[in-house]
Amino acid sequence: MARMIRPEPELLLSLRRLLLAPLLLAQARSVRRNMMRLPEPSGPREGVVGAGPALRLLVLGDSAAAGVGVEQQDQALCGRLLQGLPEGHAVHWKLLARTGLKTSAITSRLRAALPLQTDIALVSAGVNDVTSDVQAARWIEQVDALARLLCEDAGARLILFAGLPPMQHFTALPRPLRGYLGVRAALFNRHLRRWAASCPDCRVLELHWNPDADLIAADGFHPSALAYAQWAELAAAQIREYLETASGNPVASTAG
Repeated sequence: MARMIRPEPELLLSLRRLLLAPLLLAQARSVRRNMMRLPEPSGPREGVVGAGPALRLLVLGDSAAAGVGVEQQDQALCGRLLQGLPEGHAVHWKLLARTGLKTSAITSRLRAALPLQTDIALVSAGVNDVTSDVQAARWIEQVDALARLLCEDAGARLILFAGLPPMQHFTALPRPLRGYLGVRAALFNRHLRRWAASCPDCRVLELHWNPDADLIAADGFHPSALAYAQWAELAAAQIREYLETASGNPVASTAG
């Protein structure tokens, strides 16, 4: 199983960054220059699947939401989620994602797409904030602004936020940069869980990463097809639970 990294207080993390600043900066620049660049997968980014009452689904965010790491959208997060949703609904789905977006840019992209209506939103955000200078508390403010926009302007009734992956296992990153970003990601996750606990319409999806289970793509940074499948399964389970609660009747699962 993946070794868990305990989140550090931001003061200690800032001290670590200060002490290691020259090395971390040099390693970050090297990664940007030399890391394998995988394209976003091909395939449609909106459509309708199934039959029955309408269910509107929005998947938005960064390169992981876009599916970087696989070749086709049906292998990526959105495609695998559509395959795992229960029958009995006409799912009107849309993928709104792009490589490199930080959370503030995701919010801006969503605002530019309005008017847009959705019932359920699945959000992948935070990795690009971790690799930049965004502080965890500031990031949560941006997450809250994104959630408010989804609820108040797009009509979302359930928002699923992907927990940040354990970046200490990203083989594209050298040490100590890998460990430093892993600690930052763990800190962001702690803030995200705390925030989501006070938001009744929000859930956090936490994938239990095993570094030996082929969950990382060939670039050593993005999810693999297997990771997307497991991630989508978690999201589908939350959506099935939501639909059961909303309808008062069990919803048959098509995941298999």
